[in-house]
Amino acid sequence: MENKSVFEMILSGEIDSDIIYEDEKIFAIHDINPVAKVHILIIPKKKIPTINDLSESDANLIGSMFICAKNLAKEFDIDQTGYRLLFNTNSDQIYIEDMGPGIDDPERMFDPFYTTKSVDKGEGLGLGLSISYGLVQSFGGNIIGTNTATGAQLVVTLDKWNDT
Repeated sequence: MENKSVFEMILSGEIDSDIIYEDEKIFAIHDINPVAKVHILIIPKKKIPTINDLSESDANLIGSMFICAKNLAKEFDIDQTGYRLLFNTNSDQIYIEDMGPGIDDPERMFDPFYTTKSVDKGEGLGLGLSISYGLVQSFGGNIIGTNTATGAQLVVTLDKWNDT
């Protein structure tokens, strides 16, 4: 038996959540970790793992989600100021390259208080990469750091949207 997603558990009442909109195809809730003044999740009742799993028969369902977004934007007074609609599909990767001298001790680069800067001159505490590493991991992602021929490279991978 397949595990229920957190959204299926909200819909069935197993997890308490304030459903702000519901019809026969979709429902909407406020995100528990908002990254905007108004951050609403509009979720289809049909389980569709990613956009890549859509079929032609889902066209009306997806259209209903967009109409719901338009109506909720008006209800929450953001229809005139602006808003955006996002879909999470599979994993994201971000490549960050530094053209500096690289990192002397790359296996320690994410350790708290490790720095390549002069601490006695107050140039750095060595917390930036450590904090970034912790944040990315808390969202199910990972950061890998390596030295390259021209400096250092960080690869940030944010896992496929996981609602379980």
